Amino acid sequence: PVGARQVLPALLQADDAPRDPLTDGVPQKGAGLPLDIQACCDRSRHRWGGRLCRSAGPKVVVMAVNTGFTGRTYPPTAPYSVGRAKIREFAEAVGADDRVHTDQALARSRGYRDVIASPTFAILIAQQCDRQLIEDPEAGIDFSRVVHGEQRFVHHRPITAGDEIVGVLTVDSVKQVGGHAMVTTRSELSTDKGEPVCTATSTIVIRGGE
Repeated sequence: PVGARQVLPALLQADDAPRDPLTDGVPQKGAGLPLDIQACCDRSRHRWGGRLCRSAGPKVVVMAVNTGFTGRTYPPTAPYSVGRAKIREFAEAVGADDRVHTDQALARSRGYRDVIASPTFAILIAQQCDRQLIEDPEAGIDFSRVVHGEQRFVHHRPITAGDEIVGVLTVDSVKQVGGHAMVTTRSELSTDKGEPVCTATSTIVIRGGE
């Protein structure tokens, strides 16, 4: 009818949120604030100041690498037999197209006993040395967090087909930098008769955890 007031049905009120049995109804720090700020305030290492919370960023945990390993030297590795096929395969893989790596007659005409390996071939042997440290449980190195930082080679003479190469690994330094560990090793590669062939220096970084 004209002039009658329109009455709207009463709105149903939503039930209260269920109580968290772990908090027993105690308001949480940051409750009612945006979720990203609440998450920030839930971190015990951040200071809660009522209406202001400053994030300090992710915490970096230094990896427990044994710094006492500096100066440690490992026993010689088993001899690595350098073959023509392996030299050829490696040269092809790295794009070293000088025929001195694949042509025996050419290599001999240049004064070599046989085909010679490309310079970075030494990494195949040096990594066998590094494995001794990585797999040493007392070193405390988590290989899943290892990043290769730097690699250097000083060649005393070319690695040549027919060589039997052994390596001796020395840990030159172990240090902590910005929450990460840095380990530098030196592998002295020589023939099984003791002739120096190459010095390989490697630095690995063991990333800190969060």
